Amino acid sequence: MIIKKRVAHLSRLAASSFVLMIGLTACVAPSTTSQPFTSQPSASQPSVDEPEGSNQSQSTDRVAPESEVDPADACIRTVCELSAPRLLSESELSAIAQEIPSGQTLIEDQSFALTLPVIGRADFIAAQDENNDLLLSLRTDSNEYETLYQSVQWQSWDVKAVAFEDIHQDGDGPDIVVIADYVTGIGPTGAQPFSVAHILFNRGDDSFQSDFSVDQILSDREANTVSEVIETAQSEGLVRGLQYREGPI
Repeated sequence: MIIKKRVAHLSRLAASSFVLMIGLTACVAPSTTSQPFTSQPSASQPSVDEPEGSNQSQSTDRVAPESEVDPADACIRTVCELSAPRLLSESELSAIAQEIPSGQTLIEDQSFALTLPVIGRADFIAAQDENNDLLLSLRTDSNEYETLYQSVQWQSWDVKAVAFEDIHQDGDGPDIVVIADYVTGIGPTGAQPFSVAHILFNRGDDSFQSDFSVDQILSDREANTVSEVIETAQSEGLVRGLQYREGPI
């Protein structure tokens, strides 16, 4: 009976779309070589993790790699119950644009639909307001908005990448990594963009917490790509509520 159920389960997986195949990839037992779901920059910009001029596809879809591990046995609940993040459709973006305050502009290529293990269907929204502040928020299926992050120190220039990954595999659900470019707007170098990495830690109930101390450490370590951020967070034990100090953790 177990074998028959497993065969039926795998048959349904084979008939699924490429988007579901991304979710299957997330269900394989984590390893140091696994990659989180990571957004791709627009075609006019090089990928954060790939050199400019790379011929790598800009698609956010990934094909599940071959593995001897049965996904049904290897799942971490809070990861496997996620549907694969996808870019919001034009109709979804249009509806959200009507809901957000006037003066805010959606960053369409860094806004995603996903399913979280506790609250279910949700939208991750990246936007810029009339003061050039970066606004990151979560929109639930009941059209309620939760502000996850707002930049106040610098002016937003661009969002280069967004990734969803349970960084420490602690079962709290997916954390959110954001790589953004800012400008200070002050002095002779005020218009020169610089990158800052943010981690929005999942508290375990699909509410998220940003931490300036963690962002500062990532900046000090020059972690400016998604892979560098995740590697630094794992190797140095960066967690929410961390008190910043210089030097090794």
